Amino acid sequence: MKDSTVIWGLVVFLITLAVVAFCLDALFPVTVEPHTGLTITDCNIVGTITISPHPGLTIVGNIAEPDFEDMLDAIEWVESKGDPWAVGDDGKAVGAYQIHKIYVDDVNRITRPGIITFKERFTYKERSDPEKSRRMVTIYLNHYGGTFEEMAAKHVAGPDGHNQMNEPRVKAYIKKVMERMESVK
Repeated sequence: MKDSTVIWGLVVFLITLAVVAFCLDALFPVTVEPHTGLTITDCNIVGTITISPHPGLTIVGNIAEPDFEDMLDAIEWVESKGDPWAVGDDGKAVGAYQIHKIYVDDVNRITRPGIITFKERFTYKERSDPEKSRRMVTIYLNHYGGTFEEMAAKHVAGPDGHNQMNEPRVKAYIKKVMERMESVK
């Protein structure tokens, strides 16, 4: 009896690894072939995987933590709920990420030859382009780096935003971004 439990545990572990690999590749709910007796009842990249290898036994595990893309989505949501035509801060902040002109200038400085070489330059008008604005934010935050909290602070308060994390406005912004990241898990 004890040997069969160990073997069953090993089988479940190996199947779990295969299922996790499949989920990371597929990114949608799936049911494994019926003859295996394994059913995946929930599977997504930011959330949990629930496996029922046989009646009465369920395995639940977290398959992924929020990543950089999740943070970008959260910033976009907090800034404009994804509206590429949003205008705020008395007309100074534009697009889904509410990008200021100085942000665009900084990204273009970052991407000039000698730092990071990109053939493209960003224009102020592109702040309203969903793909271009996301790319700008990606370049900016990757350049300045930090934890998710620090990057959120840098997005809202500039390159030294990590030094302003205890200021009420920045602290509230970070909280909104982190809550949004958690809410979509």
